[in-house]
Amino acid sequence: MGIATRSRPVTDSSDPAASPQRLLALSAEIAGTRACLIEPVSGIHRIVGWLNLARSGDAMMPLQLAETCRRLGQRLGCALWDEELNMPFMRSINPVRFPPLQHVGATISARGPVRVFLVVLTNALSGNAARAAVTTSPAMLVGEAAFEVGLDVNQFATMVANSQADVLVIVGGYDKATEAAQTAVLSLCRMAAQAVARLPRPSRPVVAFAGSKSVADRVAPLFNSVDAMLLVEVVDNVLPEPEVVRRGPLSRLLTYQYWRLTQRIMGFKDLARWVTSPAQANTVESSFVQMVQAWAYHKSLPWVHGLYAGPAWWLHVWAGMSRQGAQVLFAEPESQPDLLNAWPPLTLVSGEWPEELWPRPARAWSDRRGLAPVVASLGQVAPRAMMDVLENDLLLMGVP
Repeated sequence: MGIATRSRPVTDSSDPAASPQRLLALSAEIAGTRACLIEPVSGIHRIVGWLNLARSGDAMMPLQLAETCRRLGQRLGCALWDEELNMPFMRSINPVRFPPLQHVGATISARGPVRVFLVVLTNALSGNAARAAVTTSPAMLVGEAAFEVGLDVNQFATMVANSQADVLVIVGGYDKATEAAQTAVLSLCRMAAQAVARLPRPSRPVVAFAGSKSVADRVAPLFNSVDAMLLVEVVDNVLPEPEVVRRGPLSRLLTYQYWRLTQRIMGFKDLARWVTSPAQANTVESSFVQMVQAWAYHKSLPWVHGLYAGPAWWLHVWAGMSRQGAQVLFAEPESQPDLLNAWPPLTLVSGEWPEELWPRPARAWSDRRGLAPVVASLGQVAPRAMMDVLENDLLLMGVP
């Protein structure tokens, strides 16, 4: 659906950060593609039109984004797609009559979560810590195996193959582990290496070790001794000592794998090429996290609990002036995980506000159309324009 309201642009070049120009934000997602045109109106950047298109069969992502731009341009009576160059309309021989776009931003989350197979020494200790780390990344558990003496390697390999895992994560042992614990962890790693080595190379998952620091330097050589082609990513232990859970390193590895897999989507290079330098394409999830942080800073808020209610998952973000960085949690749609009990109340939602789970407080911002993370992609090159749109068009306080 497009908004066919347009006003005469008014340029204000006194503030370079304002970027008073025509901007196009694009997004390619599992559900479909989106395009959002932004122009200066009376010195303030506003959304003048936007369009969602549901995913069309096996159509390549760039082709569907091109069609989204064409249709939005037709509705607004302007050129948004360059048929000759097969890209957004960035150049014009008659810029007065056919004004070109100055900046293009893009988000892409056109694949499902990273599929994780978890190999644990104990289900209750390191297993719980690893599961907690998975919830802070765009990933989902598709299988688990716990250490057992005499576990059949062929059976284990079949489990991994059937799970179609993207990443196999091995955890176990405290950093100051006993000799017996070290032996158990290394036995677990050898079993995992033998299982992965039985799989065809194209279907082998990435292997990550997030267990005891006392054996970390021996894990990679162990895998190489089983198969010289086996590589292992080693990150900090998820449970370095009792009652101390370290989610960050494993979470970042899984988030990076999500981005790597996203880059392999057919047509990704075309979309990335359309983005105006020095900006870069980003995932919808990363864009939303950055947007919540920017909003908290702009409003001088000690904290903001933001939710992106997407179709594949709900992304919760806790950021603010009172904390460094942002804490994130991925959850099933229409769910309220117990971990959120320690979070502040929900105050910002991009998507439909879940009234039944979180009653809307008086001071809250709502973006029913879910466009905030898409527009936020422009913040890399036009931060003032991004904030104009968020304040005046999207994140409206008290609007149901």
